[in-house]
Amino acid sequence: MHINDIEVDISFSFYCPMTGELVTGPEHYGPSPATAFLLGPEAEEFDYLAPELEPIWQEVRDAHDEDEQSPWQLFEEFCRRLDGHENLVLFSLTSSGIACGPVSSTVHVCIDFAYLADEDEEEEEDSDDEEGERDADGRGTAAEAVASLPGHFPLSVLDSLLAAYRRVARDVSGEAEYGPMDMLVGYRNLAEGEGFMGFEYDDGEGEAGCGTPLDRLEAGEKLAIQLHDGWIGDGVELIDGKTYRPTRQEIRDSEALEESAEPDDPRLLPEDTGFYALGIGLDGERLTIETVAVGCGMNGESLLRPAVFPESLRRRVAVFLTRLA
Repeated sequence: MHINDIEVDISFSFYCPMTGELVTGPEHYGPSPATAFLLGPEAEEFDYLAPELEPIWQEVRDAHDEDEQSPWQLFEEFCRRLDGHENLVLFSLTSSGIACGPVSSTVHVCIDFAYLADEDEEEEEDSDDEEGERDADGRGTAAEAVASLPGHFPLSVLDSLLAAYRRVARDVSGEAEYGPMDMLVGYRNLAEGEGFMGFEYDDGEGEAGCGTPLDRLEAGEKLAIQLHDGWIGDGVELIDGKTYRPTRQEIRDSEALEESAEPDDPRLLPEDTGFYALGIGLDGERLTIETVAVGCGMNGESLLRPAVFPESLRRRVAVFLTRLA
């Protein structure tokens, strides 16, 4: 890894040299698709860490599990372990000023110079440029957010998708008598906002409705398959089996929306009792998807609403689904 220490003004904006996207500046903080990691001056954990580098970081932490190493000492060792990664270039951007005395802060931005956008990403960017469709706050619309996720995939993927879901949901109930599949949420109409547990059924439905997930899909229902194992703001395990934490900017955006937006705004992060999920339906021999959020109501019922995933989550889920298919 090549390291560049750069003194910058506090108003400096850093644009990714591979994609041209703004990574950090006075009013923005978040990774580009080519960002390998992003670490702010006050964070003890990475604001963003590429999945392929997570095992290296975990090795560093495991090696010093019982030591009293500072976060910055761990970071320095992590950087040393990346010495052989010639495609990585680290930009350490230090800005200085005067408070009660001289102060400085450093943002570390590592770019993967081997990054190449795939054709799907390029087509998505072209489509965004042509349509230019944004909502009132300048964020993408729900249709744009879903655009890069597969619109459908083969029915044969269902078993693999449910197997991955079981890993995420294995401990979510906290009750020994409940298994992961007991927590699977089914629904018929997203507009109504109400769901039900996958293996419960209404009095008039009879035992025939209490079947397998495929039985539910064939009966015209949809399944909300949760994508993470806890409150997303705290850092979670995603359905792809790897850890995930949204960027600080995404968390800030969600907090501002929580304060100012309408309660049904689909861009809100789930509360601590909620999850982002994939709404899976059946269309002939194909599975269809929609992006949803699942919460818990006053009486234990499941509440559903449309959702727009944070950008970093959307990218991870898109890669996961593409690999499954």
